[in-house]
Amino acid sequence: MACLNDKFVTLAEGIKEPSCNVYAVVNCVVQEPKLTRRKTHHGICILIDHSCYEGSVKREEFCIQIFTPSKSCAVMIENGDILLLRGITKQQCLKNPEKSEFLFRSDNENVMVVFQKGQKDVVRVGSGIGPVPQDITLENQRFVESLNNWHRHIKMVPFPGPAPVKSPARPPTNWPLKLKQQLAELDLYSLSLRPEQQSQASCLLAEATARIRKLINIEKTPKRQNDRENECENLSKKIKSES
Repeated sequence: MACLNDKFVTLAEGIKEPSCNVYAVVNCVVQEPKLTRRKTHHGICILIDHSCYEGSVKREEFCIQIFTPSKSCAVMIENGDILLLRGITKQQCLKNPEKSEFLFRSDNENVMVVFQKGQKDVVRVGSGIGPVPQDITLENQRFVESLNNWHRHIKMVPFPGPAPVKSPARPPTNWPLKLKQQLAELDLYSLSLRPEQQSQASCLLAEATARIRKLINIEKTPKRQNDRENECENLSKKIKSES
């Protein structure tokens, strides 16, 4: 949320106005503030407010790059903190203009105020913890409290998981065709046997042929499909192993 001309507006609206004060919840710290080559502290975090959600489902978030002076220690930012940022600019990506990030630059470490874990009366200003700055009104503090309550509620709402993926329905087995193919395979295998093996396998082939023909004639759709498939496979393996 943002305070523009003493009126609170959403984060999406207020972030377009560099002169307004933006209040938002830190949903994720991407990079903790660290010292850069230009002697500034640089951190990256994800900010949200209720306008970023539809019900309890997140639809939008804002990535903020924060640059603060290196005169003192970097400001600690944690998930669940509420930030007051006074002045944000937008940086567009040249390759993808729709994918933009927002920058917060300040030469004064007191410009950014961190409400520690959403507490309205305890703030981090610069590198220390102290009372709320005088320019933050009671109305602003009440708004920080309501924003913190909203974020706590969102965290407690269970998010719906992905819908279970159903495996495609197994097509019905054409049993007469399948059994005839099995029979043809056994016949073809018998032709590949050496003469001394053919006599040994003839009994098994005859038995398997009789059982398969019986299955074809008895039922087209057996009650236990897996059992029939296993029976055919076992017959084939038995013949090949014993021959």
